[in-house]
Amino acid sequence: MGVAGVSSANPVATNQYSTGGLTKTLGQDAFFKLLITQLRYQNPLEPMQDQEFIAQLATFSTLEQATKLNNQFEKMTTSLQDSLFAITSIQQATACLGNVIEYHNGEEICSGRVDSVRIEGGLPVLIVGGAKVDLSSVVAINSPEPVITGEESADEFVGEEQRGVDIDS
Repeated sequence: MGVAGVSSANPVATNQYSTGGLTKTLGQDAFFKLLITQLRYQNPLEPMQDQEFIAQLATFSTLEQATKLNNQFEKMTTSLQDSLFAITSIQQATACLGNVIEYHNGEEICSGRVDSVRIEGGLPVLIVGGAKVDLSSVVAINSPEPVITGEESADEFVGEEQRGVDIDS
């Protein structure tokens, strides 16, 4: 006497094992549920071998450690990227010190000499004539114009002209 296959008459019961609700990775709880289910429904005449059981536990342990390492690497990468951005921003800001910059101030473009740099909220802010200027609003950096004081004599400037340096009066 042959036994025919049994199919479910309930379409909801058939769909309960669809992959639509599964996540991409199995967690620790899912692994242990699968292991317990496997042990519960194993054939008592042919139980799971100790080697198989130990191999599955070792696989789970390896997977768990790899997941922890991956999470630590992601945190470390994010931290390094943040640090690199901060260092680069500070280097760019300090390169502006003493130079004349042009920057957006609302709709207009202003200019002024960078007097100092402050770190606010982990980001550098340029101080131009007492005003705070965000580094991202800088559109140009120009070398400062030479300052001529009254103490220097005209003979010094003549010497500069003779060496090929043009000085506008």
